[in-house]
Amino acid sequence: YGVANRARAGFDSYDQLEMPAIGEYVSMWVNRLDRQEKAGAFTIDFQKTGENGYSWDIVIEHAIDEPAEMMQLNFENIIPIPEAWLLYLFDLDNDVAYNLKQNTLLSISTDKQKSARRIFKLVIGTEDYLKNHGDDIPLAPMAFELMQNYPNPFNASTTIQFSLPKRMHTKVQIFNIAGQLVRTLVNKEMRGGINKIIWDGRNDHGQLLTTGLYIIRTETAQQSAVKKMLLIK
Repeated sequence: YGVANRARAGFDSYDQLEMPAIGEYVSMWVNRLDRQEKAGAFTIDFQKTGENGYSWDIVIEHAIDEPAEMMQLNFENIIPIPEAWLLYLFDLDNDVAYNLKQNTLLSISTDKQKSARRIFKLVIGTEDYLKNHGDDIPLAPMAFELMQNYPNPFNASTTIQFSLPKRMHTKVQIFNIAGQLVRTLVNKEMRGGINKIIWDGRNDHGQLLTTGLYIIRTETAQQSAVKKMLLIK
């Protein structure tokens, strides 16, 4: 993948379609299904120069009887890029960003099914370009953290904000001061980065709760955190 002075925005002689796989295989290709001309999977894809950044939607798929638990991606042969530019690989399945200027050899977990597909995005360019083309995945890994809700105290509703290092199953629950569960706001997989949830002061039955101190608990398989908040009616 790369850029060239004579490359066109669409399909040209610099691009090469991915050959159909036969039997057991591991395949890595650029998804260009959005092209009007020769849309499809590409082994080689060049874009025209003169932009402040470039991105490629990359698919890695396999059909193997006993796939390994980890796969290695090697980006050691990348040609020099402008000093001020950034180069990241975004794991869109797990909401994780890898800085390829710091580490060109990546070990990434695989889906151990016989047939599976992983989705990534390779992005190179200015910091502003990456922020606009990184699918809202933070460039720096974020720690698990539950922030203080706002406003606090609150009357009608309040915003609960927490960060996750990657996509993972998360619970966000509200307890009264006696430790009784009154509301489950989230019990599902949430994306990595910052997540925001609004609580309207109601319990799981839709009833408005009374004035008092309540506890937010955010929990993943590895960590949990709590904060206190005051509901005023």
